[in-house]
Amino acid sequence: MALLTRSCCICSLKTGARYVGIFYIAVRAFMLLLYITILQDPKGWKDLTNDKYTAFHDLLILLSCECVINIVVSVILFTSTVQPKRYLILPWLMWNTIGVLVVKVICLHLVTEYYHLDHAEALTFGIIFTVATISQIYFVCIVASFYQELESPHNPSLYDDMDNQQDIETTSLFSMRMN
Repeated sequence: MALLTRSCCICSLKTGARYVGIFYIAVRAFMLLLYITILQDPKGWKDLTNDKYTAFHDLLILLSCECVINIVVSVILFTSTVQPKRYLILPWLMWNTIGVLVVKVICLHLVTEYYHLDHAEALTFGIIFTVATISQIYFVCIVASFYQELESPHNPSLYDDMDNQQDIETTSLFSMRMN
């Protein structure tokens, strides 16, 4: 049984998974360009102490690697919505589940260990971090539900929207007559 039956904006899980793939590709590509730009111009963060410089540099490299991997698995996820094959969804599910757990913990550790944020900065970081984590968990639920839906014998994910409910029922009747 799938966790969700529909994704946000009342679209099908297939369409929701497609949107998640496109969203991740766009956001991670933008973030990767941002990280590379910052890494190539260290003048802006030269005033950091040696410990903070090393931590910031390491954090940017870690996040850049995470972005590259996420772009690759998001392209594979998008491909799985065009050609519904369950095994294509697994890399995205595994990487983003790991991302929720490991990458967020490492980033949180580096930020709290090396940056002594005042209350306003800590609150801003906490809100952004929480919203990003909750969104990522919801996206994992959408894709996991799409993955589970693909194993269903009466698979509504073969259609983009539930407007084709009559087609699904006709297909189900046809498959029952064939047996």
